[in-house]
Amino acid sequence: MGSVFLGKLVNGVFGDPALYITLRHTREALLLDLGQLDALSPRELLAVRAIYVTHCHLDHFIGFDRLLRVALARPRRLRLTGPARFIHHVHARLQSYVWNLADRFEEGLELDVTEVVAPDQGRRTLLRLADGFALGPIHDVPLPGGLVHTTPRYTARAAILDHNTPCLGYALEEPVHLGVRSDAVQAAGLSIGPWLSDLKAAVRAGLPDDTPIPVPQGPPRPLAALRPLLVQRPGQKLAYVTDVIFHPDNVARITALAHRADVFYVESSFRAADADRARQRFHLTSAQAGTLAALSQARTVVPFHFSPRHEDEEDALRAEVLSAFMQVDGGLGELPPAAGGTKNNRIKKKII
Repeated sequence: MGSVFLGKLVNGVFGDPALYITLRHTREALLLDLGQLDALSPRELLAVRAIYVTHCHLDHFIGFDRLLRVALARPRRLRLTGPARFIHHVHARLQSYVWNLADRFEEGLELDVTEVVAPDQGRRTLLRLADGFALGPIHDVPLPGGLVHTTPRYTARAAILDHNTPCLGYALEEPVHLGVRSDAVQAAGLSIGPWLSDLKAAVRAGLPDDTPIPVPQGPPRPLAALRPLLVQRPGQKLAYVTDVIFHPDNVARITALAHRADVFYVESSFRAADADRARQRFHLTSAQAGTLAALSQARTVVPFHFSPRHEDEEDALRAEVLSAFMQVDGGLGELPPAAGGTKNNRIKKKII
């Protein structure tokens, strides 16, 4: 089953954190963190619809200006999510520029900004180019279970973690994965093509069975007749955690957030022998990163945010992550039953 979340670390494992995620079979993308974005083309940046920022340290937020410059005069709304005081940080950054010509734009960028102030509570506001990005009303919003964003393709949850400042971890989850039965498509006298995305969207939206769906050969067909061309599987999950200290509260929140993640991006800033340095800087070691992945019962771990002090030790860092990740069960995990299930699932772990 192909992943719905196609991720790439914009600056590699040693550069600023910024994870660019393309949503498969769409023209939309997401960003987790806003480190340097020079490696992304304007076209890639214009595909971004939502941005999830862990915290506003320089290396996680400096790319905001490049995104702003590319998207500024486009009639679009971007969702931005971050920790407590995130609205202040975004607004302050915007107000460092002069917007005396903003009213010349009939349409332009709108930023829908949410800050997570408690596990189940947030604040939200809208900043518009047409208003010179003036700070308008800020509304309290409920975030049950840390749910910060819901779309037909995925949900986004956040957990408040400790980096000597509030720092968010994120989990993106596909509600249901819809695959295509190629043999059934062919048997129905149809061809594989973009129209299948419309079919999937109709199924996800729960449209009535008599909804007409355009097909490449012949007149539209009712949704009920086309539904058997798809197969439903459990949705996929991606977790992202960086810039956190390893202590019991963080461990509990991270493992709950990343539980059974198909892919777990986790920082691995320091070698295991540098645990004191990691603790002083509120970061993880490679061994701690692997341990978190194992405790979370993740399928795949992707370590990143390596400290430049270890530029010549990338293989060693990865080996320490893998050792801790595999230590719990030697590479094959015996997992508790899935909801409603009766058997354990055995999974193959891997590191990327």
